[in-house]
Amino acid sequence: MTLYGVNAAVTYPTGSRAFSAGANQYIGNFNWSYTVNQAIGLSGTMGLDALSGLNAANVPQSYFAFVPSFVASASLPGPSDFYVEYTYFSRADAGLGAKSVIDSAFLRDFRNSVQVDLEYGFSPTLLDGQRQHYLGAGASIML
Repeated sequence: MTLYGVNAAVTYPTGSRAFSAGANQYIGNFNWSYTVNQAIGLSGTMGLDALSGLNAANVPQSYFAFVPSFVASASLPGPSDFYVEYTYFSRADAGLGAKSVIDSAFLRDFRNSVQVDLEYGFSPTLLDGQRQHYLGAGASIML
């Protein structure tokens, strides 16, 4: 089975520059998903984004980014899932070049109302001589 979709988002800076980057942002995505079999799925997004970030002078600056991603997911035995996602950003931020991010997560359902996830991601791209690594965890409760 194959699914396609589009979405758009617009944000307006109404609060602190630390959270809004001081300018409007426009995001448009084409999304797709393909079910390989009962356990394996493939999906992705092609994003065209007009974003904003604070430049080296701490002034809001708009920039354009092309953001495609590709996801492979697997249903594991029991109520568990795993995915790996690769995302490319043609611009990482105002005044910066391109970067890639690889993200993975393990999700586990408990009963019908609680889901827990563990996430790890990194960027193989060096920006300012550093590589980004992150760990995450979350819980969802459905009432």
